[in-house]
Amino acid sequence: FIPMQTKNGEAFLEEIYESLKFWLAFVILPLFAFANAGVNLSNIDIGAIFSGVSIGIFLGLFVGKQVGVFLFSYLAIRFKFAALPQGSNLKQLYGVCILTGIG
Repeated sequence: FIPMQTKNGEAFLEEIYESLKFWLAFVILPLFAFANAGVNLSNIDIGAIFSGVSIGIFLGLFVGKQVGVFLFSYLAIRFKFAALPQGSNLKQLYGVCILTGIG
């Protein structure tokens, strides 16, 4: 039998989630992603992190994505193919574009 609430009245699942959130987000999930992508981290050095290829990948994924998404979203809005949601502005759209660069 698994209780639905702890003795202090909080939901048991929420308590477990809160205690594991840091480890899941910053340890387990990145390790899972690297392992499934086939990335070998055993012989990596600082020089490889700051090499031209690594910087190019970073710029392409982070900067390129947000610029591309913002540019084409702005053009779609400007030429009336799309509209911003009610109560939002271009600054908020750019915030969403930054999220696309991260993920």
